[in-house]
Amino acid sequence: MSKITLNWQHDGVVPDSFSVYRATATMDPNNLPGPLVTMLAGSLLTYDDTTVVPGATYYYRVSAIKGTTEKVSDELMQIASL
Repeated sequence: MSKITLNWQHDGVVPDSFSVYRATATMDPNNLPGPLVTMLAGSLLTYDDTTVVPGATYYYRVSAIKGTTEKVSDELMQIASL
């Protein structure tokens, strides 16, 4: 089974939650698709995407949500292992 593991850090302010976004083309940070997953923040700063197709290219962004403020990460491109 193929998977892509994402790891991130927050900027010192512990958010309420994180959302992970995934697309097959580059994403506009001001017009993101629906999140792949949203999780409560805490010590968990990783996500395993096990729904990838081997050999496919994916683009990811992670957002940190604190109250009504959302800070979106830079984009990361990953190719799912075969």
